[in-house]
Amino acid sequence: YISDNTDQGIWVNGGTSTLIQNNEVTVNGNGACNDNIRIQNGSGIVVTQNLISNAASFGIEIETGSGGITISENTITNSGQDGGNCGGSPENAGILVIGNNSTLTNNIIASSGGAGIVLGGGNTTGNLISQNSIYANGTTSPALGIDIDASGTSGDGVTLNETGDADNGPNGSINFPVITSSFVGGGVLTVRGWARPGATIEWFLTDINEGTASAGDNQLGLSTDYGEGQIYLGTSVEGSASDLDSTSSLYIDDDGNTDTTNKFHFIVAIPSGVQANDLITSTATIGNSTSEFSPFSVVKVPTLITNRRITYRVKKD
Repeated sequence: YISDNTDQGIWVNGGTSTLIQNNEVTVNGNGACNDNIRIQNGSGIVVTQNLISNAASFGIEIETGSGGITISENTITNSGQDGGNCGGSPENAGILVIGNNSTLTNNIIASSGGAGIVLGGGNTTGNLISQNSIYANGTTSPALGIDIDASGTSGDGVTLNETGDADNGPNGSINFPVITSSFVGGGVLTVRGWARPGATIEWFLTDINEGTASAGDNQLGLSTDYGEGQIYLGTSVEGSASDLDSTSSLYIDDDGNTDTTNKFHFIVAIPSGVQANDLITSTATIGNSTSEFSPFSVVKVPTLITNRRITYRVKKD
């Protein structure tokens, strides 16, 4: 039980193969707007199965000198709670990652003052964010579940998709998927949209869907919410045998997201708990670099127009 330190609760500055496990780390950093866990330098560090709460600044901060850090199976809540005295976003995020090749999997990251996860540090790569439960972040001011901070270290909001996905920034500012439709019926979930070639797409129910956030919390001045993924549903791979659409085309939406890229069409068994009117979001990962969450999609039931002899199905679904 590591608590009430005026600076960071745990500070790693160098070395390899450090293991931080089975601790409760809470209410640290109030003297200097510091973190519950600060990894300033080192490699091969594993932070797993800890309860990390109420940090003055970040729940976990991975700084420039670090790389190849594993953050897994932790519960990280209420980060950035020093009354807003730590400079605001992203100093009130759940996790800040500056560096390459870190892995963040199977964590609960919730109720941070700012974003759930901020990726910073310029042109980094290989930071994998997978199968986490991220929700109800942005308690001090509206913020994203995952924020690729292409502008520096300020937590800059939605990084819009661009043609060719050739921009720079953390994780290469990788384009998120764009979901055009999602339907339930006949025991299956059908999802269509666009993603970069070969992207691993993870599907989530949003925190709005789960009642821990309200509509508009992640809109940030744009046309729709860019959902936080609270419940992990499953994974699909663009271009795999299960992808039923091998075509590509241009898209552009009201927010200015655009690309000429591959279309996808997946039909999967309905994940547990998914039903009509639910809200789903997604991420894309290429080369272990993960995107922000996509705009949400409302799960619908295909419309049927029927007469005595013929059933007409609206759209291909």
